[in-house]
Amino acid sequence: MQACGAIPGVGAALEGGRGGRRVGRHRTPYRGLARFEPADQALFFGRDRLAEEVRRLVCDHRFAVVFGASGSGKSSLLRAGLIPRLRHEIAARGGLRCCGCSRPATVPRPRTGTC
Repeated sequence: MQACGAIPGVGAALEGGRGGRRVGRHRTPYRGLARFEPADQALFFGRDRLAEEVRRLVCDHRFAVVFGASGSGKSSLLRAGLIPRLRHEIAARGGLRCCGCSRPATVPRPRTGTC
């Protein structure tokens, strides 16, 4: 825990964060096979350069694709790396903060007339 505490923000995130298994009274930042979510940004470290590269691609191009082997962290990169950066970018440009995750439903939802 002391090694993680040396990285800014990680120690505080472990105290009340959504990490993986418990070690003493702390949770580890490793979540096993579960993907990281946007709220886990403080626990998702070590891929800053890659997350920033994806952010630039998304901001500079109309279409960007992320592909890789199963289990390589694509969903975590997008959710905990890219989405928080996009939210910051949108706020910096003075736009509305409406950036989130969605997945296609297995059964299409009927339209109810509301968003």
